[in-house]
Amino acid sequence: EVKPSEHQVNIKGYKGNKRKILVVDDMQDNRLFLVKLLKNVGFEIIEAEQGKEGIEKSD
Repeated sequence: EVKPSEHQVNIKGYKGNKRKILVVDDMQDNRLFLVKLLKNVGFEIIEAEQGKEGIEKSD
């Protein structure tokens, strides 16, 4: 059972240059969750469904 935390932390972003992250997952819901989470804090996202596609997009 997961209990709510007494202290909530609201992450609004990070300091420094904009970073790019490659999100690869064959489950669309998983990708969408991570993409939304990471974009909200300021990351640039490259998204792919399969590993080979991710490698091609990251070049």
